Amino acid sequence: MYNDNMREIIEKSMDYEVKNIHTYKGYEGADILKLTFHDNQELLVVRDYCRSKGIQTSVKLNKELELYCIYEIEKNNEIYPLKL
Repeated sequence: MYNDNMREIIEKSMDYEVKNIHTYKGYEGADILKLTFHDNQELLVVRDYCRSKGIQTSVKLNKELELYCIYEIEKNNEIYPLKL
């Protein structure tokens, strides 16, 4: 599940105060990297970096500042899609 693109994003995020790093599989088999930040501006910098690399992102600003980086592997119409 872990790939070089994830490694690059994790290394980039280490320049900032990251609270948590989590990887898991999404509904459609996509690899998901979840980064939780302390600072909103740092989250936005890493998000923009991901987007510049062509990585699909989603930001949730609930109780914590969470950035989801989504790496699609293959589409499968029999599996529920990831809701962003």
